[in-house]
Amino acid sequence: MEKLPVKIDQNIIERINWEVSPVFPSGNYQMRGVPNKVGFIDAPFTANQAHKYMWHFWGGSIPEGKLTIVAVKKGSHKLAPALTVDGKSVWTTGVPGGPNNGADAHIPSNMKLREPGTWALLVFLGNTYWDYVVIDVH
Repeated sequence: MEKLPVKIDQNIIERINWEVSPVFPSGNYQMRGVPNKVGFIDAPFTANQAHKYMWHFWGGSIPEGKLTIVAVKKGSHKLAPALTVDGKSVWTTGVPGGPNNGADAHIPSNMKLREPGTWALLVFLGNTYWDYVVIDVH
């Protein structure tokens, strides 16, 4: 497993609101996340099954750099990679592209979490912490 490419501030983890993030409309899709900031096209998560999720970002000055997703399971401070590339779990994927579905930037990804439960997905663009999305994994 590659080394975690971003620094995680423990205050971020301690301040997570563990309610599942809301669903909101953007373009022709329902997004799960933080309205006007970050979200992905809503789709269920099933433990140990990789699926495609299209991330979207809003905001005038979206940080440049690759997308890193760090998953934290509720009740645990263990960090896990959520992204997958060619079936392998990874921390980081590519750089978001231009506008799509009403957002200022977007990037497709594959994600998989190994265990059911409530998870927070900490979103980084480059070295910049952007926000988090809370999901339920069945």
